[in-house]
Amino acid sequence: MSTEEAAKDVERLLARPVFAPQKEANRRLVVSIERTNEPRGYRATMDLFAASGTPLGSREIAIEAERCEQATEAITLALSIMADLPRTPEELLTPSNEREARPPRPLAPAPATVPARRSPPSHLQLGLGPAVAMATSSSVSPGVHVAALFEPTKFVPILAGVVSTARAYDTFDSRRVWLSSTRLEAALCLPLLGRRAFTLFACLGPEATIHVGWGAGFGEDRSGLASAFGGVARAYARFALSSKLQLFATTAVSATPQALDVGFTDRTGTRRTVLKTSTVTPTLAIGAGFDIF
Repeated sequence: MSTEEAAKDVERLLARPVFAPQKEANRRLVVSIERTNEPRGYRATMDLFAASGTPLGSREIAIEAERCEQATEAITLALSIMADLPRTPEELLTPSNEREARPPRPLAPAPATVPARRSPPSHLQLGLGPAVAMATSSSVSPGVHVAALFEPTKFVPILAGVVSTARAYDTFDSRRVWLSSTRLEAALCLPLLGRRAFTLFACLGPEATIHVGWGAGFGEDRSGLASAFGGVARAYARFALSSKLQLFATTAVSATPQALDVGFTDRTGTRRTVLKTSTVTPTLAIGAGFDIF
């Protein structure tokens, strides 16, 4: 935070003027903030001085937070407590009768002691891991999940992903068909829970699924391509092992009004349905993610 931003946040919290030009103030509050690794977060040290330079007290707080904007609320509260301390007996015994007769004046912030605030950088994480999906109403298909979580500076997080699964299905007359389903999705997310290194997102957005079916032994090899469109609701949980490495687990439900038939035409010209895709598809995936920037 800059000095001006810190002063505005404190006065907004206390609902009254607190700070004044340094020459008119009866106290001085000196603040220093530093980044810490163990625990990962910030350490704020605050020292309060009378106008005469007499120390009035100090306080140190540790804040566990991944980014500076997450620590702002705690720092503002600590500054407000220090700024709102009543006058001490030492201040009341000051030799200046004029100073004693005056009502207490607001504190003057120390401009050089609080670092200037920088906008938090945007973050992009890429994740990869195994997945399972219920592509039809009665079978589970294995596959892979690729996710990209973008956390911009001034917008909600955006989660894009690809879930691709494939499975073989045995049909009549010892024949076999394959169904591959690849879902492309993009969703806006809201952080439901953020505590230390753990974050839980709730995401909602559109999706498009491309189905590819093929089989052999039906007089000739057969294949087909179809697509379906709908929406997806996803819960995405992330646990940070370090500043660059995370583990993730995610579950989703996609829904579409389009149910597609996988079938073929036999030698006699009869159309036969092998299987039918589901209109509601639950998926589950786990994996590891890496910070790109």
